[in-house]
Amino acid sequence: MPIAISEEHEALGQTVRRWLDTHCAPSVPRALLEAEDEELQSAWKDFASQGWLGIHVPEEWGGQGYGLFELAVILEETGRSLFPGPLLPTVVVSTAVAEAGDGAQARSLLPALVDGSVAAAVYLGSSHLDIVRRGDDGAIDVTGLLRPVLGVATASVVLVPARDGDDSVIWCLMDVGRSADRLQVQALVSLDPTRRVGSLEAEAVTVGVERQFPSLSMARLRQVALCLAAAEHAGGARWCLETASEYAKVRVQFGRPIGQFQAVKHKLANMLVTVEQITAVAWDAV
Repeated sequence: MPIAISEEHEALGQTVRRWLDTHCAPSVPRALLEAEDEELQSAWKDFASQGWLGIHVPEEWGGQGYGLFELAVILEETGRSLFPGPLLPTVVVSTAVAEAGDGAQARSLLPALVDGSVAAAVYLGSSHLDIVRRGDDGAIDVTGLLRPVLGVATASVVLVPARDGDDSVIWCLMDVGRSADRLQVQALVSLDPTRRVGSLEAEAVTVGVERQFPSLSMARLRQVALCLAAAEHAGGARWCLETASEYAKVRVQFGRPIGQFQAVKHKLANMLVTVEQITAVAWDAV
């Protein structure tokens, strides 16, 4: 069974699945796989128009007012189809803004993340940028190098940690394009070409207080990212199981479909058990 366990969640998963079958054929992620440079594809805006980027965001900030469970249902389906684009970092950042931002920050930042006009990147490593205080207005200058940053090649904004002299960490949401002269982005070789990463180098980039999230913690950010990534992987694992099972029905060897051979049956049964375990762990985490 998929992550969706209620009738409402099953209906949501089926709706997303039908949309992906129409708009995200295998040729769509393959185009990203074969591209030298990553760019946002048309499927990104079409996906955002369905409202799914903000299903977990309160309605007052442009979302649909549900939660992470509904978001996980969606990400399981997108993981099954290898939906291209910075979906995971964007929803992780919007979750962080909704949870750690004040009302003014949420009203200013979330609508663009929800409607897809702004794609986000996020850093989940152990390093940080360095802070230099500018004055009494709360603005800071950040300098340093971070790598790897998830989704940075297509991002308009990037959420990164910066450390003050007293070792306190302030999370900053920086505009990639607006600070192009002092914020350099470079693509890195990714182990998974469908989920690309890059480096980010900042040189005295000014971040106003309206883009700072001092109450956000790395522990919480990683918790959300891991749960949602687990949902994506559950979908990918289920695709592997379904594809292998269907192939075993039509692949003929020695005059019989290979699915009739005991050794193949055992492998498929083991795959089924593993996929159900993966799904259960992802559901429990969310």
